[in-house]
Amino acid sequence: MKRFGFTLSLLLVCLGAAAQTLQQGRNYFAQGDYERAKPIMLKYLKQSPDNASRNYWYGVCCIETGEPDIAVPYLEKAAEKKIFKAYRYLGHYYEGREDYQQAISAFESYVEGISQDKELHDPEIESRYTEITDSLKVLFRMIRSTNRVCFIDSITVKKEDVFDSFILGESVGSIINSADFFGDGSEGEVFMPEMENQIIYSRRNNEGLFSLFTRYKSFDQWDEEIPLDGLESDGDIRYPFIMNDGVTIYYASNSSESIGGLDLFVSRFNSQTGRFLKPEQLGMPFNSEANDYLYIIDETNNLGWFVTDRRQPEGYVCIYIFIPNDSYQVYNYENGDTLAIHRAARLLSVAETQTNLNDVREARQRLTILAYDISESKEKGSFRFIIDDVTEYHELSDFKNSNAMQMFSRWEELKSVYKSYAEKLQSQRDAYSQAGRREKEEMTEALLQLEEEVLKMEQQVITMENEIRTLEINYLKR
Repeated sequence: MKRFGFTLSLLLVCLGAAAQTLQQGRNYFAQGDYERAKPIMLKYLKQSPDNASRNYWYGVCCIETGEPDIAVPYLEKAAEKKIFKAYRYLGHYYEGREDYQQAISAFESYVEGISQDKELHDPEIESRYTEITDSLKVLFRMIRSTNRVCFIDSITVKKEDVFDSFILGESVGSIINSADFFGDGSEGEVFMPEMENQIIYSRRNNEGLFSLFTRYKSFDQWDEEIPLDGLESDGDIRYPFIMNDGVTIYYASNSSESIGGLDLFVSRFNSQTGRFLKPEQLGMPFNSEANDYLYIIDETNNLGWFVTDRRQPEGYVCIYIFIPNDSYQVYNYENGDTLAIHRAARLLSVAETQTNLNDVREARQRLTILAYDISESKEKGSFRFIIDDVTEYHELSDFKNSNAMQMFSRWEELKSVYKSYAEKLQSQRDAYSQAGRREKEEMTEALLQLEEEVLKMEQQVITMENEIRTLEINYLKR
């Protein structure tokens, strides 16, 4: 009898110790000490693999200690057994991996579950996660409709220098800071079309938000400002650009329709109503959760310019140069490579967008010719050559390295020859497109040979430019 009592007492002590250990794990968990809770939860999960709470506890510990992939099956099992809080972790997991369909489903299950649970019901949390779900639905819809765009290059500049970094034809017009245009230190931006008889600009309205206004010039005087009706917003509207048709306007806004920061929008003027139509988002890849500032189309040179601060250091922006499409072209999300489409939507690689290398080559040639024309139109001996992020030269005497100076002179001559060859190539391409089949056969060999020469010369121009920059930078570092 005594022996039985001893055995029973020992058993109760052991069970108590076990219970205490599990309770200690739960205490660590409640305190947010997931590192200490994790081995305890794993130990007891092994003893009861189907226990919903233990799957949830261990899954959360894995998430919180940097092992999210390990956590998923445990959280899924907990969610299946009505541990609704598991859906929240699953939703964030899938959101982080851009599996928005799974994330949306998980967040919807989370909201639905806690709203029906007396202990978990919390209107504030339910409202917040409903908003998150709605935002993800918009984001997922935008990714599925990603615009297929070919980007030819990108450059990173200081935000304050962005307006000086474009290479635009005269027909595009110009955009400058309001402070420089009005001379009064005002915030905002001013766009002036080629005719220079109108300005469209952003300034703060009575509510303190940036709105768009226009003024027309008559007899060398600017008339009173007129607000652009139809573009009212609950956020700021900035960085306007109007196409040559005088009807289509692009701008950036951080309104409630934005997916994050400033997004790019387009609208068109209705002459019958005197108002702009309901604005539309440009979608991806032009919009992102970061700030997307400016969208410009150079119709004459068939080049587009797009400015964003996504993945850039503070105070810097990236200018992307692309080939505008004649019509809206989207990727086939259902039957395509979804990973590649997500990368295209985020604009993670310029090279991956270049599916037609001939189009890229021709666009780069147009850009080079345009840059040369702009440089040529300036006063003789004056130019703009960027050395690094903070240094640029405008005169030959600016060079400190004599070899770099001499190479720059040869580079200018090479660009002149390249320009004449590139123009000849474009002329032959135009003739080829209009020729009949027999004429095309006769022209093909010479055209291909000229294309090869221009391509080699283009590479020489790029290589020499980099060599000049390297020579000068190395000299300045001495």
